[in-house]
Amino acid sequence: MPEMGANLIPERIEAVTAEWLTAALGAESVESVEFEIIGAGQGFLGIVARLTISHEGCRGAAKSTLIAKFPTRVDDNRTMGELMGIYWREIHFYEELAARVPLRTPGHRYSAMTSDPMRFRQYQIVKVLDRMPAFFVDRLTRFAKREMRKSAHRYVLLIEDLGNARVGDQVSGGSAEACGQVLDAVAKMHAHFWEGKELAPLPWLQDQNVNPHMRHRMYLESRSAFEKQYALHMSNGAARMLEWIDAHGVKLARVLHRDAPETLIHSDLRFDNVFFDHERPDSPVILADWQLVGRGAAAYDVAYLLSGALAADEAADVERALLERYHAALLAGGVGGYGFERFLRDYQRSLPAVFQILATTESMDLGHERGAELMSLWVERALARLRSVDLDRLL
Repeated sequence: MPEMGANLIPERIEAVTAEWLTAALGAESVESVEFEIIGAGQGFLGIVARLTISHEGCRGAAKSTLIAKFPTRVDDNRTMGELMGIYWREIHFYEELAARVPLRTPGHRYSAMTSDPMRFRQYQIVKVLDRMPAFFVDRLTRFAKREMRKSAHRYVLLIEDLGNARVGDQVSGGSAEACGQVLDAVAKMHAHFWEGKELAPLPWLQDQNVNPHMRHRMYLESRSAFEKQYALHMSNGAARMLEWIDAHGVKLARVLHRDAPETLIHSDLRFDNVFFDHERPDSPVILADWQLVGRGAAAYDVAYLLSGALAADEAADVERALLERYHAALLAGGVGGYGFERFLRDYQRSLPAVFQILATTESMDLGHERGAELMSLWVERALARLRSVDLDRLL
């Protein structure tokens, strides 16, 4: 992979030229490049574009395509993305781990970012903050947001174009069979990295066990605005759920990650990040968008997917059948000592953990109408899944 100085990393998609692509791709001489923004209203933290590339020396209309990813230009969303380390993390995933993941991901073509040595110390810093008084954490979080607004870091990622595959749609949701196919695929990944020993040397992975206190402070800061934004859903049990999270959010995170075996988790397992390739019935699912990839409870990925994909009126026995299907696939992947009832407890604990994350999105610009509709449906669907959870017995 060719090296480039920071000033040669394009800051935005408009700066991607034929000359830059020729240098980045190395073996290919690019004559011209055009771009088209795709996925509007799906990726709140980044810009995704399809590059159509014409190559020198090719006769006729011989062209190829790639997908380019850049940070969003929306200030509040960019600040959140920098705080979460998502641009940095996804590049590390493609450069260091993607080839070892036993499911299909978009092929990596090129990536570059400016140097940021402090990133590798972030979890050590967060561990210290997790023991600090709440008022100190709040002040430091506000300071960090101000500093991140000034970020001059640059990131670019070029990956395979999956144009021939069908992308999922979080707004439309997923059928039981489509959800089952995704769970089959992710179970292979969870089983492969079960108990996380292979992940220890990767300090860039998100670790959900090191910052529950800080995440909870962000939730408390957002809760009031979230209630106003989704007032129509408050009569469906959301108010009680939010009150329960108020009281138990930190303990929930600690108990979940204390009791659940650690593995590699996608952490943003929604249908907008899933592609279906039905020309490959042996491996039809491709997972994209690895910005939140980390170490954590496998059940969190399952709860994240089903809370957003299953229709609110989907029967409880359909949900149960999907959980049993996933658990069977996990065991088939070689996992032992993890019975279904234990998995079910981890899943039920993960549902309010996902809802806590949903409640922090009110500060983000959700883009056009699709983004707002997506979040409203997700809140409604998540509450439907939560109705079967006995909060009084959860911890």
